[in-house]
Amino acid sequence: MASKINLSLCKGSRSLQLLEFVCHRPCHRHVSSSSDLQKIRNIGILAHIDAGKTTTTERMLYFSGKINCMGEVHHGNTVTDYMEQERNRGITITSASVSFPWKDHQINLVDTPGHIDFTMEVENALNIIDGCVVILDSSAGVEAQTQTVWRQADKKKIPRIVYANKMDRPDASVPLCVETLHKKLDTEVFVTQLPIVGTKQEFLGVVDLLHLNKLLWQEGSKGVEQQNVIPLDESSDGMLWEDAMRCREDLIDKLSGFDDQLADIIIANETLNKVSAATLAAALRRATILCKGVPLLCGSSYKNKGVQPLMDAVVRYLPSPVERSNKIFLQGFKDNLCAHAFKVVHHGHLGPVVFLRLYTGEISKKEKIFNVRLQMPEKCTNVMVATANDFEEVPTVTAGNIAVVSGLIETRAGDLITSSGSSTQKACKDIAKIKGITEEEARTLLGVGIVPPESVFFCSIEAPSQSQQVALEKALDRLQREDPSLSVSFNEETSQVILGGMGELHLDIIKERLLTEYKLDILLGPIQIAYREALNSPVEEKIRIQESIGSSHQLVELDMVIEPRTNKCKKEILQIYSEDREVQQKLERLIGNKKIYQALRNGVTEGLRYGPKLHCPLMAASVTIRDITCGKGTSPPMISSAATQCVRKALEKADTLLMEPIMYVEVVLNDEHQPLISADLARRRGDLLGVGDRHNHRVMQARVPLAEMLGYAKELRSLTSGTATFSMEFQEYQALSDDQVALVIEKETGF
Repeated sequence: MASKINLSLCKGSRSLQLLEFVCHRPCHRHVSSSSDLQKIRNIGILAHIDAGKTTTTERMLYFSGKINCMGEVHHGNTVTDYMEQERNRGITITSASVSFPWKDHQINLVDTPGHIDFTMEVENALNIIDGCVVILDSSAGVEAQTQTVWRQADKKKIPRIVYANKMDRPDASVPLCVETLHKKLDTEVFVTQLPIVGTKQEFLGVVDLLHLNKLLWQEGSKGVEQQNVIPLDESSDGMLWEDAMRCREDLIDKLSGFDDQLADIIIANETLNKVSAATLAAALRRATILCKGVPLLCGSSYKNKGVQPLMDAVVRYLPSPVERSNKIFLQGFKDNLCAHAFKVVHHGHLGPVVFLRLYTGEISKKEKIFNVRLQMPEKCTNVMVATANDFEEVPTVTAGNIAVVSGLIETRAGDLITSSGSSTQKACKDIAKIKGITEEEARTLLGVGIVPPESVFFCSIEAPSQSQQVALEKALDRLQREDPSLSVSFNEETSQVILGGMGELHLDIIKERLLTEYKLDILLGPIQIAYREALNSPVEEKIRIQESIGSSHQLVELDMVIEPRTNKCKKEILQIYSEDREVQQKLERLIGNKKIYQALRNGVTEGLRYGPKLHCPLMAASVTIRDITCGKGTSPPMISSAATQCVRKALEKADTLLMEPIMYVEVVLNDEHQPLISADLARRRGDLLGVGDRHNHRVMQARVPLAEMLGYAKELRSLTSGTATFSMEFQEYQALSDDQVALVIEKETGF
């Protein structure tokens, strides 16, 4: 067994690092047979902010023997929150990967952020995990960001288990969690545990409904609660026994409606009472893997209660790589390397390190790999396994595991990594043959690259001096590679570099990292809103461009119409159509030339980047080419330039609307502050959607323009003396009235 000791002692909430004893099991290096793969679990931890993701992860590492002292979020000394900004703020900003053993299995865990500003980190993690644990605050149930990450997991059909955390709170409620899971997420819930509460309403432990055991935690020799397993007894446990038997029967009855094997056993036995724990666990596993429902467990991670049964559930109910791995990869690459890059981090000594999830094959030190997106080879310098920001070199990492690789200079998150270009071509051919599709469609199925969400906040950024401009550009390139949701662009009109982010917190942390990590005293402009423009009606335009460059004669004639797209009309951004049959045939011949089509598409896309009102991108617009004439020898750049000019000329006379982003906002507050917050939301042009109760709190839901939410966190703290919290996420774009348009234009331009 290889081991590593990392000792650093400093005091204070920023940097108290406890002695870590890191155990790396041999299965990191040599995992190849299906029997070994069956003992791997690649999971993610998902939740709303402050539900206890990082605390739960820290307890998992401790109880598995990975570390010998537990850190705390409020002390700033947890393993997975290793960035300075995370420790200062007490929140998770970037996903962290850790691996630990549990009961002859290996769990590779990705701890993800809970704040909506860092949803791209969650998306990247979901691309590579086989299952996930969704953590709820048991006093709040399903919250706003929980709904967001749940929808993300739904799209990828990822099996889930739910852990109701913070059961030590007096207002904790398992029924609330079940109700909100049903109501807000429309999912079936299989309750597998009941909380045990003492005479003073303290949380003591849980009842395991499968085995009918009481799991109680008492303080052990090291001051950490030790788990005791005590069989339930009908005579001594009385009411608890009756509740457990009733809930177990309800669980079996509900589960039999989703699992035919369990239903057949019940019919054969003619009773619900003769179902063994092993039979029930197998049925729960099948239902979970098929996403027919979610097992629900409960505990209090901060109080060290309920974490071991949660790890048992991860092993028992969530799938192995064999059960969840993308069959396309297995069918196409077989024993050749196929891996997905999901995270890039710049390390002080190693340079850029790339986190890879291996689907097939293995990766070794000094090995050459092939990047499918770039269509070029790169060389791995070192191959490592990770515990957050602590890496250990290994000779080889094999299928089903997560590897950390240095030396890949151009690889980014979302890239597909294979052993060679020839193996990729062969895989595409095999997949195309199996699926009955073209090789190009097969390549698309492999899911090369990621599409980051559009930024909703912008600000300008400048270096303090010309001498630091190059350093700033390098720093921004690094940050953008680490964080695909950060956009960096250059505004030609103002000659400014523009940063785009997912929220105020996102941009604030980028600024802080530039100051602390890169030592750049940068200047940030005021935060601006990502407005959009939209066509109110179709607009037509023609253009003729003729130029002579040396002996080359360039000629382009275009006739196009730009029209708005509705949600129901899923038109492509560029299409061709003419009522004249001969013209239509000519268009089809020209567009059949990929270079001409790509030049037109590039030109149209560039033309739609700036609307006439506020130079904002045009949204939901479709351009139809009704006729095109290209002179002999006309270059693609000339065609692209003509398309851009034609679009911009059309937009100058177009009737457009200015669109603003609308956010879904959820505020949790005390009852006495409700009138004050209602009036404040109305002042911010908010539409109140509803008000509900959550134990002793009120929950207000509203739709509010993003422009009105700038600085809301500070204002809310002031209005409620710091007792209220809020969360928000982007919902849609909505047209502004003429009066509002005038105000926005004056505010943004100064005229």
